[in-house]
Amino acid sequence: MRFMNKFKLLVVTFLLSNCTNIDLTYIDVVRESFNKSEIDNLKPFEDTGLSFVRISKGRNQAIFILESFKNGFSKWVGSSGEEIITYKGLIVQTTSLDFNIKFHNLKEIKEKLLEEDFRSYASIDNPAANYLVASFKKIKTSSTEKASECIKHQVYFYQISLLETKDTSIVQFCIDKDGLEKYSKQKIHPRDEIISMEFFYQ
Repeated sequence: MRFMNKFKLLVVTFLLSNCTNIDLTYIDVVRESFNKSEIDNLKPFEDTGLSFVRISKGRNQAIFILESFKNGFSKWVGSSGEEIITYKGLIVQTTSLDFNIKFHNLKEIKEKLLEEDFRSYASIDNPAANYLVASFKKIKTSSTEKASECIKHQVYFYQISLLETKDTSIVQFCIDKDGLEKYSKQKIHPRDEIISMEFFYQ
C-alpha cells in the first residue's frame, strides 16, 4: 500500500513538473483518477460535441465515443480501441473487452426486440462458446421521466456439451421518444459483471 502511494505521488510530481505542454484540466483528471475511477464531470465530453456513453462496471467507469450509427446500430469506441455495438441499448457485439459477446441474426433482433419473445444465437469468448441459443423473454415494459419506454428481457443462454449449462440474466434498456438509447443494463458473459451504459447523443 505504501509503495502504491509513493508511486502515485511520483507520477503526479512528474506530471506537474512537466505541465508546460499539458492542459491543467488534464492534470486534474489524472489526479482525480488516482482516488476513484468514477467520471462525474461530463462537461469536457459534452463540450466536444461528440456523442458518447458513460459505461459502469463494478466500481469502474469509462467513456466511449460514438464512431458510427447505421441502420439503428451504434458503434462506440474506447480509448484503447475497445468496441461496443448496441441496438436500442442492447449490447449486440463487443471487441477487446475482458469478456466479449457477438449476437448473430441481427435482423431478427431488430425486428422483434421491442415487441415479442424470440430466440437468437450468440457467441462468447474466454472460454469460447459459439452459437449458443439465446432465448429472449419480455418481462416488463414501463416508462420514466427521462425515457418514453423501458423494456426488460429475461435472457436465457443455453450451451449443450457433455454437461448442459444454463445462465440467466436480465437485460434492461430504455429509449426516448425518438427511439434513441438512454440507459441500458446487461450482463454479457456468465463470468463478467453487469455493464451499465448511459447514452449521451449530441
